[in-house]
Amino acid sequence: MSASQTVLLIDDDEMIHRLVQARLRRLSVELHCASDGPTGLELAREHPPDLVLLDIAMPGMDGFEVFNKLRHDPVTRDTPVIFLTGADDREERVRGLEMGAMDYVTKPFDAAELRARVSTALRTQALVHALEAQAWTDDLTGLPNRGAFHHAVHRCLERARREPDDYRFALLFIDLDRFKLVNDSLGHGVGDELLIATANKLRRSIREARTDTPHRSRDIVARLGGDEFAILLDGVSGTEIAAAIASRLEDELANPFVAGGYHANLGASFGIRLCDHTSENTEQLLRDCDTAMYRAKTAGGSRHVIFDALMHEEVVRRLSLEHELCKALEQEQFVLHYQPLINLEDGGLLGFESLIRWQHPERGLIGPDSFIPVAEENGLIYKLGQWVLWEACQQIRRWEELFPAASPVVSVNISKAQLQTSGFVEQITRV
Repeated sequence: MSASQTVLLIDDDEMIHRLVQARLRRLSVELHCASDGPTGLELAREHPPDLVLLDIAMPGMDGFEVFNKLRHDPVTRDTPVIFLTGADDREERVRGLEMGAMDYVTKPFDAAELRARVSTALRTQALVHALEAQAWTDDLTGLPNRGAFHHAVHRCLERARREPDDYRFALLFIDLDRFKLVNDSLGHGVGDELLIATANKLRRSIREARTDTPHRSRDIVARLGGDEFAILLDGVSGTEIAAAIASRLEDELANPFVAGGYHANLGASFGIRLCDHTSENTEQLLRDCDTAMYRAKTAGGSRHVIFDALMHEEVVRRLSLEHELCKALEQEQFVLHYQPLINLEDGGLLGFESLIRWQHPERGLIGPDSFIPVAEENGLIYKLGQWVLWEACQQIRRWEELFPAASPVVSVNISKAQLQTSGFVEQITRV
């Protein structure tokens, strides 16, 4: 039995306090005692126990009411409870078990029975904690994983709603800028070493950055997966504190890493989200933080960006534009305009430059600056570029049929993404 395990006894009889203390001495547990429900609930919040022994028949707030309050408090809702009762009432036992109690002990209790039931409950709770720790730990770095971080954010959000005027926290999402290049070039073994080194550096840097606050012990550094990390800063009053910490971490991660005998410069992009009681839910907070991080990365990396509501509106508009672009390709809403190329010396026609436009059914003619960057990012540029080549060639054929003596030349704008595609020359030949 671990000496760190604690038991909270809530019973209005001082004699029971002394008796339980004597009976549990062999188990080497830390026993806290309360003589009424409200005091017990306060103790449970201040020093969360591993097990609660709860008397049913107490004046004022009885054991069932205390149990309900324990279950509705995020701090104690998963804490096992053993009811203590002086009556051998079957209906009372059934009621308690249906409410979620782990066990019952009838007064006057046998010393060996009490120790056995408490010991069993504590071993079960220790096993649950061990399984949770295993399920919520990243195997490579030993940091909390995505599930653990999600759970921690949810708990903090619940606290912010309970304490709307006094409590806020901040989230930092971190993406290593050049990790994929290093991982692909030097191998996964070196990549794993870099991830472990990053985890250690983040842990150490957060401890050093938060030495002036009592909240540092509740800060969480997690690995979300791949080269993405996240930090929960507990009790942060404003974005300036989170931004200062992010700047410090940026400097730390900008220093070269040594792994597998190689020196690697990674750098990192940070997204910051200040959270309070007005935040809708955990998923929204994580989404917003990820949005800010993505903005930092697309701006060149090695920087931090603080989330604001306009970013989410922009993301929504972008997703809507992507959907409309797919539909536009299917419904052939794109057109090519041909701008003449004139020889300035003699005024003769040299050819044409093809210019793509989107004939939107609701917004009219849309220029390429509004949709080409999105097409390049989501991969639609390949289909769109192929259509432009095909359509330009068709137009050349139509002009040749109308003007057999002419040899029209049409220039076509090609995206860098198309040029980097294997088989691009063959694609042009087929067109």
